[in-house]
Amino acid sequence: MDTFRGFIYRDQVVGGLVGNAVGDALGLPVEFKTRDELKATPVYEMQGFGSHLVSHGTWAINTSMVISLMESIRESGKINLSDILHKISRWSCFFEYTATAEIINTNSTIDMAIEKFKKGVTPIECGETFEFAGDNGALIRILPIAFLCYNYNISGKARYELVRNVTRLTHATEKCVMANMIFVNYTCFLLEGYYPVIALQKTQQEDYGYFSEACIERFYRILKENIAETPEDEIQSYSDVIDTLEATIWSLVTTRNFEQAVIKAVNLGHDTDAIGALTGGLAGLYYGMQGIPKRWLDKLKKLPELEAIAEGFSKAEVIIVP
Repeated sequence: MDTFRGFIYRDQVVGGLVGNAVGDALGLPVEFKTRDELKATPVYEMQGFGSHLVSHGTWAINTSMVISLMESIRESGKINLSDILHKISRWSCFFEYTATAEIINTNSTIDMAIEKFKKGVTPIECGETFEFAGDNGALIRILPIAFLCYNYNISGKARYELVRNVTRLTHATEKCVMANMIFVNYTCFLLEGYYPVIALQKTQQEDYGYFSEACIERFYRILKENIAETPEDEIQSYSDVIDTLEATIWSLVTTRNFEQAVIKAVNLGHDTDAIGALTGGLAGLYYGMQGIPKRWLDKLKKLPELEAIAEGFSKAEVIIVP
């Protein structure tokens, strides 16, 4: 992929993964802190210790999940659902795809899916369907699917089925699939170069007829309103997938550069690492590596490895089965 578009795409993928890790690392030490606590002592720089007693620059599950999916796609040359769960299992059991060879935080819905997979359950049936499984654990890994959809012009029903299948490996609720579909649509428009607000407007115009009216209604603020005008006190920042998606998009459309977006996301409080990572991933692919502050990159764990993983993924030849 040595075309001009190829070089641009490579930078977008590298910026996306590294930006994801930066947002993850900024948010991890203050995970679970309330918004009021962070207003009193806001995050502006890489910190150490805190909620998980980690050294500064440490990223965790939110980046590990993206890496596991990227590596599965790169090595398989296709979407291999069994291999994706195998890679996630290796993260869980052998601490692969981690910053410090340890599991710092986890997700109970992912854990349950892994246990089913180990017992021989078909991958597509490993995801949980009860409402408690409506968290952001599938959203945090879906970024590579957006890259594939953009690079291989996957749209319509084929995009929906791809997003649905990868989501349902761990999270099989309709709202998790729809959240991931919205995220992938939005990411593709950012990759095309649309301003974040315009990308959201175009995302709102996409077809969501694959989902029930009741489910679509739950995403009303994202799909029908101008979320950029929503006051901060109306934005929730918990691990519920809708809260997380709203907070992520809001952080991007109300700011003008990578640093502003990620700082705004992290200081919303609560699920700071997930929202920081998702916002960092979008901001990273949009503003590029040159937009990420060097002082943060200098402290980020395994930066060369992250860049190599992203570049390898960007060059991979992937067979997309209709």
